[in-house]
Amino acid sequence: MTRKKKHFTRLGFAAGALCVLSAAVVLAEADSPAQPEAPAVPAGKAIARMRELSKNDRWMGLIEEFENEDFSAWPEAAEAFHMRGVGYLHLKDAPKAERDLKEAVERDPEEGFFWYNLAETCHALLKDDARALDAYRKAFELEDNFGWMPAAAAVKAVNILLYQVRNDEALDILRRYRDEDMEKLPPYWRFHILRAYARTYAAQGREAEARVKFRQALIVESTV
Repeated sequence: MTRKKKHFTRLGFAAGALCVLSAAVVLAEADSPAQPEAPAVPAGKAIARMRELSKNDRWMGLIEEFENEDFSAWPEAAEAFHMRGVGYLHLKDAPKAERDLKEAVERDPEEGFFWYNLAETCHALLKDDARALDAYRKAFELEDNFGWMPAAAAVKAVNILLYQVRNDEALDILRRYRDEDMEKLPPYWRFHILRAYARTYAAQGREAEARVKFRQALIVESTV
């Protein structure tokens, strides 16, 4: 074999070996486990970020950052679904607000604020007063009556019931606010509870009692 033939033969062996080696590398890579993706932000840091955005009413920013996040495995999953749901509520995205807020109440049915915001979604966005009324009642029943949220839930439930001419049911809700306990309410909500009382008494034809509550409401209004 001439020197030139020997040279090309050695080149052929080298090229063949290189092809075999490349194939082995490809096969090895195919059999090896997939390389891990970049680690996700830990749930603890993410929920803290959501709380910060929520506290500052930065709902658009919250949705932009967490729109595609799966909260299912988070220790605070119910809270996370609730905050994102409230974000969608503020942005008037009814289907997504309902989806996340339903998830929140299913995961933590004893949290009144979750029910309240689901009621707000049903009432303001979905125009479903039957579901809104049920959720407002639940929110009212779960929380201390003398905070702002149960008072708001009570007033909004009464408004729905009066519109539906279910006056006795409206009064049943208000009776939990007895005269001797009224001072425990913040003035703004004391005013609204007194007005709700007055409107309910008027709807029942109890004009004298209605006037008493209207006068009391006007006195409180002057201090708000």
